Amino acid sequence: MRLSRATVAKWWGRWVEHGDAGLADRSSRPDRSPRRTDAVTEERICRLRRATKRGPVYLSARTGVPASTIWRVLRRHGLNRLDRLDRPTGRTIRRYEKAAPGELLHLDVKKVAKVPPGGGWRVHGRASPKARRSRRGGGYTYLHVAVDDYSRIAYVEACDDETAATLAGFWDRAQDWFSVDDMPVDAVMTDNGANFCSGLFAAMLARRRIAHLRTRPYRPRLTAKPSASTAPSPRNSSTPSASDPKPTAASASNAGSTTTTATDTTPQSAARPHHVLTTSRELTTRERSVSCWMGTDGRKV
Repeated sequence: MRLSRATVAKWWGRWVEHGDAGLADRSSRPDRSPRRTDAVTEERICRLRRATKRGPVYLSARTGVPASTIWRVLRRHGLNRLDRLDRPTGRTIRRYEKAAPGELLHLDVKKVAKVPPGGGWRVHGRASPKARRSRRGGGYTYLHVAVDDYSRIAYVEACDDETAATLAGFWDRAQDWFSVDDMPVDAVMTDNGANFCSGLFAAMLARRRIAHLRTRPYRPRLTAKPSASTAPSPRNSSTPSASDPKPTAASASNAGSTTTTATDTTPQSAARPHHVLTTSRELTTRERSVSCWMGTDGRKV
C-alpha cells in the first residue's frame, strides 16, 4: 500500500474505535486559537471595510493591524472580495439556494440581432462590401428563456417578437417540457417588462397557482441566470465564425422552427453546493443532454 506503519496504525485505531465513521475526513482546525484577533478588532476592521471599501494595506494604517492579518479577517467574514459587496451599503450580498428543482424558474427575453446569410463582419471583415450591406439590419430574434434555479436546466425558444401572446405560448410549452420529468413549477421570477406584467400572463400563472416574483428596477444582476444561458460562447453562440461548419440541408429545412435546449451548468454555478449533479434524484438522460428541434406547435420534427 506504500504507507508507513504509523499511518496504518493510526487509521486502524480509528476504525476499531469508531467504525466506518472514523475513516471520514476530519477538520484540521485546532480546538483553541489563543492568538486569534479579538472580536472587537475584527468588528472594527469589518466596519472600516464596508465604509471605505479599501484594501488591507489602507486598513492596516488605520487600525495598526498587519495587512496579512486584516486579509485573513476579511476572508473569514466574507469581505475579501469587493464584487460580493453591495456598493451603496457595503453589505455582503447573500445568495439564496433552492432545495429542489422546480421551486423557482427564471424567465427572461433576450433580443439578438439576426446574422445575414453567409455571415457578417466577423467573418468577412468590417471593411468588406458584404459587411457594409449587412449594416442595413436584418431584424431581430427574441430568445425566450426559462431556467430552473436549482439545476440550471434551461428551455429556450427563438421567436419573432416578445409580445404577451408569444410569451403565453412559450410559457405553456415550457411548463409541458418541465413537467415531463416530474418537475412542477412553484414560482417564477421575471423583470418588470410589459409582457411579464400583462393580464394574460398573470391569468396563466393563477390558473396553475404559480407565484410570480418580480425583480426590483435597475437590478440586472437578478436576471443574470437567463442571460448566462444565452450568452455567446464557444458552446452556445449566436454569431458564426469562419471555423464553424456550414449548415446542412436538414438544418436549413428547419429554419422556421424553434429550438429547445438544456444547457450545461454555468461557470458560476459549477462550484456551488446546489450544483445540478448534487440533486437528490437521479438525473434522466433527457436532463443531462437535450438538443432537439421542435415546431412552433411544440411537436418534434
